[in-house]
Amino acid sequence: MQTSSLKDIIFSNYRSYFEREELGDNLGKEDFKLMQLRVGARNVTYRLDVGEKKYFLKRTRSYGNTSLKPESLTLEALKDFNFLPNLITWVVNDDYQLEMMIEEYIGDYKLGQLRENMPFIKKIDNPKEENSILRRIADIVVELYNEGQKQIHNGKFEKRNDDPLYCYFSTIDDFSTFQEEKKGPFSRIKKEKPNWLNGGIKKYPIEKIDGVFSLSELEKRFRSHAQQHYSESDKISPKEKNISLIHPDPILKNWLDVDEKTYLVDWDGTYTRGIGAYLGDVAYFIAHIVTDFEFKNSLLPDKEKKIQYLDQFVLYLQEKLQIPDLKKQVELYKPYHHFDNLVWYMTKYDLKRKSDADINETEKNYFNTVNIFLDSIEASKKYFKGKK
Repeated sequence: MQTSSLKDIIFSNYRSYFEREELGDNLGKEDFKLMQLRVGARNVTYRLDVGEKKYFLKRTRSYGNTSLKPESLTLEALKDFNFLPNLITWVVNDDYQLEMMIEEYIGDYKLGQLRENMPFIKKIDNPKEENSILRRIADIVVELYNEGQKQIHNGKFEKRNDDPLYCYFSTIDDFSTFQEEKKGPFSRIKKEKPNWLNGGIKKYPIEKIDGVFSLSELEKRFRSHAQQHYSESDKISPKEKNISLIHPDPILKNWLDVDEKTYLVDWDGTYTRGIGAYLGDVAYFIAHIVTDFEFKNSLLPDKEKKIQYLDQFVLYLQEKLQIPDLKKQVELYKPYHHFDNLVWYMTKYDLKRKSDADINETEKNYFNTVNIFLDSIEASKKYFKGKK
């Protein structure tokens, strides 16, 4: 769909789309400006200016892909919370073959720039400081947890099982698909190093870890961790005390920091039914946040200090949520998210059209991911019975 035709649709229907907004009745077509910001896998994002007001507009790339519905339902269900953008409208129109969502505009940045130039949180700081970024993120986790505890039995949100076996099978399924299809980040390198994708006949040294590990050996380590973790779990489902509302993908780029206020965005609910937010294990949720921060900050200076900050972040939440063994639970879940990162690097990067410098950068990120995953496996061992 061309921007001009989308603009025509918005102008023709703006009274119904913006019925909760005070825009006035004498707007002309020239008062509407639509600028494309980003083309994603499922959605296209625009900035929409209506007179002096600004909004975000997202539309699905193909009609029938209802990826915006879970996010719009989440924004509506959690509209009383100030860490989400306000939903203006969600539209599905068969005549226009259009699904779109208009929401509050947060964070100014250069027009025409990609979404990556939005004010994403790129650093972490000391959560002991009152208005630090990590403290604000932790306080959002607490709000979601408290709401989840209220919503456990009312059926409004889907309850999802984040037990160790669920994590294990879903991640191993991704890994198996990668091995079967032999696709991934090293499509150019594969011609030069064909054995690397075939079970690791050629071994690759891993920094900081004694010996060498192939991909299949990494999978074995993950399998062993999953089996031990499962033996530590009292029940398949998380205890009721652990139930929280959860963002489906709380990675670092879904946190925005604008004027010392933090937002959690992109509740598209790819892996959920109905509303994007779901009920699940708060330890799984926190581990997801921590592991992405660990990876994104691991190649920056002061790595050890950042690790301390993340430990303090978890301990702060352990105290606020009054879950005495939360730190242990988070450490047991971290290898799942790190291994998922590892699989993601192997399956999602397409370097066929990239330079050698890009390939080298991705190789560095891949091996860095391997190191972090193996470190998290080692760190988790002390929480298993009989381990010191």
